[in-house]
Amino acid sequence: GYEIPHFMLRISILSFLLMVAGLAFIGIGVFRYTPHNLLHNICAKGLPFVMLLLFVLLPWLAPRLSKAVMVASDLTALVCAAFWVNMMMGHNTLTNVEALAGLAFLGWFIVFSRQIAAIEADRVAAQLLHAQAIGALQAHAEERLHMEVLLRLREEDGQLVAPGIFI
Repeated sequence: GYEIPHFMLRISILSFLLMVAGLAFIGIGVFRYTPHNLLHNICAKGLPFVMLLLFVLLPWLAPRLSKAVMVASDLTALVCAAFWVNMMMGHNTLTNVEALAGLAFLGWFIVFSRQIAAIEADRVAAQLLHAQAIGALQAHAEERLHMEVLLRLREEDGQLVAPGIFI
């Protein structure tokens, strides 16, 4: 589990919150306000709460995310909360808050998913790539140092697996 305490619990909670957010988006679109105002409002007003919970728990749920993503998450939550308060005071409509929350969440999700992909790519590269110096064998040979990049497997303890073992 990438040496993160409670990795499976964190991933499960993160997956659950993302799934509930997705279901809220589906509910907003499927349950039109006119015939199903109760279901529509549950999804529309529940989405910002799911987002807030996700953003507040994010440092614990995904501690390897960059600080920039954490700050962007907090700012997104504050902007959505400000629009929600503005709506509750009668200065804005639920439709505007839905649109803002939807755009903010989808924009955040793009950045979030790219961060996750970058973290995974770095993890895979760290496991597979190994640089090995190539030096001259003769005393008077040109002293240029070259690097050879090799794909190598690593054991769970970090030791390189010799090519003869897995070939």
